[in-house]
Amino acid sequence: MTRTHKDVARLGYENEKDFVKKLNKDKKNHIWAIIGYKKNNDLFFIRVKRKQDWCPARKSTIQSRKIQPKTDVYIAKGNINLRQLISKDYYLDENDVSKNSLFPVNGSGISIKLNKSNCQWDKCEPEKFFYRFKSYELFAGMSLYTTGDKYKNNHKIIKACKSNWKKMGQYFDMYKAHLHKLDPKISLEEKDQVIFKKIQNFSREKIYQIALKDQLILDSIFSGKNEFKEPYCATWFYYDNIITKEYPNKFTVTHGSGRS
Repeated sequence: MTRTHKDVARLGYENEKDFVKKLNKDKKNHIWAIIGYKKNNDLFFIRVKRKQDWCPARKSTIQSRKIQPKTDVYIAKGNINLRQLISKDYYLDENDVSKNSLFPVNGSGISIKLNKSNCQWDKCEPEKFFYRFKSYELFAGMSLYTTGDKYKNNHKIIKACKSNWKKMGQYFDMYKAHLHKLDPKISLEEKDQVIFKKIQNFSREKIYQIALKDQLILDSIFSGKNEFKEPYCATWFYYDNIITKEYPNKFTVTHGSGRS
């Protein structure tokens, strides 16, 4: 059985909620000690529910805006009545932070992934991709439809990615002769689909290789360091029942499911 994107999102939230309840109930859990909070009577895990201000770490034309941060849960300091905590089954979210006058603890943000999964769900629109990789064409190359009859919609995809076939030909020089012949007013054909598949495979590998060699891109994808204020940039990562500060050593580049 395969998991759909909606399934993964649903399971991910359940994972975060269970994590918060487990750690708030068991203050002797080894995770508390690993992240440096063995003394934790006045510390509580909080689940993130609200979008946060995202500010580019380097110069960009993108305006600061609110998006989902990298941190899924963080620690807050203060006092909560035990009876109240039990009544909530040890589950706390950001509404409880304000209600109980708790104070977020910097450096405590954790990004939580599904068990047996170290993938990072990072939705990236054209502007944010350009901020990271300096190319709309590379984003368009990865976003192309390559299966079934959907490839016929690639005129729209290129435009949505803020590019055109001439610019695509200049970027993907090895396919320049073919791409420069494409006209938005003329329907795409199966021979075009063959080229689209090659361009997408090339784009996937290039994105992966560029990211591996650029720390700012890795930080942007995984931790949000220098892009979100504390504690909304993730310091820790929890996956496969392991808590670590290390980014996953392998990740997969996909086109996602949000193409129109």
